[in-house]
Amino acid sequence: MASANSNFLQLLNQHRGIVHKIARLYADTADDQQDLYHDVVAQALEAWPRFEQRSAFSTWLYRVALNTALTWRRKEEKRMKAEAQSEWHVTENDPRQAQIDWLYQHMRRLDPISRMLLTLRLEGYDMQQIAEITGINSNNATVKIHRAKNLLSTWLQQHPLTA
Repeated sequence: MASANSNFLQLLNQHRGIVHKIARLYADTADDQQDLYHDVVAQALEAWPRFEQRSAFSTWLYRVALNTALTWRRKEEKRMKAEAQSEWHVTENDPRQAQIDWLYQHMRRLDPISRMLLTLRLEGYDMQQIAEITGINSNNATVKIHRAKNLLSTWLQQHPLTA
């Protein structure tokens, strides 16, 4: 069991960026992002004994992270209905930070399913992998991703990035 947990921690450490991205997309504040990150890790650790290795660890982790984030978000929305969204926090000193913030802000305006699908596509997953991770038919996922990209494009035209 100790070896299995050690293997899990090693894999989680290699793929922690997945969990950070999902947390940033589904949680408003830095504190909430940290809470969601910990919830995903806890859920992944709990589900680890059932991981059958029929897919890559990263694929499995995305599925756990997205399912946890969607559940967490529904609970948060019920709890925080009346509160306004918090400001975005700069996490890096990246010259592209304005573009990154714009993308995260507007992707968060998408419905949760479109947000999830577009995130996976931007990560480089092909449609078959996205279908496997999400359980959504690949044709349906393709249509939803196309619509989400069009919506982001429209928003970019309405609210262009300033240099």
